[in-house]
This record gives sequence, C-alpha cells and structure tokens, in this order.
Amino acid sequence: MVLRNLSRVYLAKHADLHRPRGQQAFFDQQVKEARLDMQRAQATLLAFTHREEVQSAGLERDLTLQKLSEAQATELGLLSTMAEADERVQSLRARLHALPETRVVQVKNSDNPESLGKMKSKLLELQLRRTELMTKFQPSFRLVQEVDQQIAQASAAIAAEDLKPLRDETTEENPEYVWARSDLLKTEVELAGLQEKAAVQRKQVEGYRTRAQHLEEEAVVQHDLEQNLQSAEQKWLLYSGKREESRIGDALDENGTWNVAVAQEPRAPAVPVLSFWTACCLSIFGGCGFGAGLVFAKDYIDPSFRTPEEAFGVLGIPVLASIVAGNGNERSLGAS
Repeated sequence: MVLRNLSRVYLAKHADLHRPRGQQAFFDQQVKEARLDMQRAQATLLAFTHREEVQSAGLERDLTLQKLSEAQATELGLLSTMAEADERVQSLRARLHALPETRVVQVKNSDNPESLGKMKSKLLELQLRRTELMTKFQPSFRLVQEVDQQIAQASAAIAAEDLKPLRDETTEENPEYVWARSDLLKTEVELAGLQEKAAVQRKQVEGYRTRAQHLEEEAVVQHDLEQNLQSAEQKWLLYSGKREESRIGDALDENGTWNVAVAQEPRAPAVPVLSFWTACCLSIFGGCGFGAGLVFAKDYIDPSFRTPEEAFGVLGIPVLASIVAGNGNERSLGAS
C-alpha cells in the first residue's frame, strides 16, 4: 500500500511539473483570437481588392509596364516616321516651286490676215481723209497734222504685224509637276494621319504610366495586407498545433500514459512462502546458534586468565595463589 501510494503521488507530481494544468483552455482561447485576426485580415484584403478592382497588383503592374514599354517603342516609331514624312513634304514643296505647272508640246507660227486687213482698211480711210482735207486746208493745219499722225501709227502697226507672225502654242500639264503634287498631297495626308496616331499613342503612354504608378502603390498596400494575412494564418496554425498537442497530452495523462511509468505495481504475495510454525522453529534455532557463536567468540578473544593452568601455561611460572572475583571468575597470581 505504501509503495502504491508513493508511485501514485510521484506520477501526479511529475505530471504537474512537466505538464501544467489548463494548457488546452489557454490554447483554445489563443486559437479563437488567431482565427478572428485571420478573418479580419481576409476581410480587409478582400475589401481592398473589391474597392481597387485589382486581383494581383504586382502582376498587373508588371503587365502594365510591359505594355508601357511596347507603347513607348510604338510612339518612337511613329515619331521617326513623322520626321521622315515631314522631311519628304518639305522636299516635295521645294521641288514643286522649281517645276513649271505646264510644258509646251507644239508651237505654230502664222500670219493674222483679218487683223492685217482691218489695219490696212483703216490706213486707206485715213489717207482718203487727208486728201480731202488737203483740198481745203494747208498742211500745217491742225486736223491735217492729226490725220498724218494717225496714218504714221497705222503704217507702223502694219509694219509690226508683218514682222510679228501669229504664234500658236499647244501646252499640257507637266508630268513631273503632277507627280510631285500628287505625292505631296499623299505625303501630307499620311503625315496628318501619323500626327493623329502619335497623339493617340502619347495619350496611351501617359495612361499606362499613370496606371503603372497607381498599381505600384496598390502593390505595396496589397503586399502588406497579404503579409498580415499570412502572419495570422501561421499564428492560427501554430496555436492549433499546440492545442492538439495539449489535447493529446491531456488524453494520455487521463489514460496514465506518461513519459515515466511504474514498471511493476507493488503487491502483497497471495500466500506465505513458509508456514507459521516452520518460521518460528527456524527463528528459534537460528537465534540459539547465533547467541552461542557470540558467546564463544567473546570468550575466545578475552585476554584474561581464568584458571591457574592458563597462567602457568602462558607465563611458565608456578601459581602461588588464586582469588575468585566477585563475578565468579577466578583470578590467579604467579610468583617468581
């Protein structure tokens, strides 16, 4: 009974020292708090994604930056093409200024009989009028002089007409001028289209740049929210594991399964090994034998002389007298 109580008290004390009471309740409370923190972190992250309409800000930022790079490359290509088109327009305009619009295909020279006939008729009328005036007036008269001037002018005109034949020229549009003008119009239209595309592309680049900057800020916020959620999940998993370990430990404690155990329970034997009378006889005989042995040993090692013969035997001198001690022992005295 004593050993059984001792082992029971020892195991209980060992369990108290190595497994304090109330661990499972503590870890249950911690698991509940960790679950609430995790749910709050999830709700915050979900609200952020819905509010900003973004699922993965980092991934969308990388895609936007890639599109921004492509848009910038396209814009540079448009600017280069615009510069080439503008240079071509300037070159074509300079060429148009240098080229004539038409060219002469055929030239014909001939007299103009109608005009010449009219001038000769006019000259004849002037001569007849002078003749008529000369019959009435002197050559120095003013009207006669005027008629003479008109006759001189008519004669000069007739002479000039004879020297200057009628010139008939056939012209057509200059093919080089037509080609240059057509190419100029085409290039100007292309340049206008390129300018419109460049303006649209510039707005697109600015939009991608603004979007990338906004996504960069959102990526930082989303990363912090995801870190908080991950930390809350790790905390919840840690306390869940600790709670499970505590529950298993409490179950093992209840079943008596510890890291220390009693190898064999103390118990009283069912029947005695020897009978009562046999044990008594053996005890008596053992006690007598043990007592006799003690007496013999004490007597054997006692150095005093008990008889005159022992004194004579040891000393080798005759014993003159012996005195009996008060305890019954005889003491012998020797004389030389």
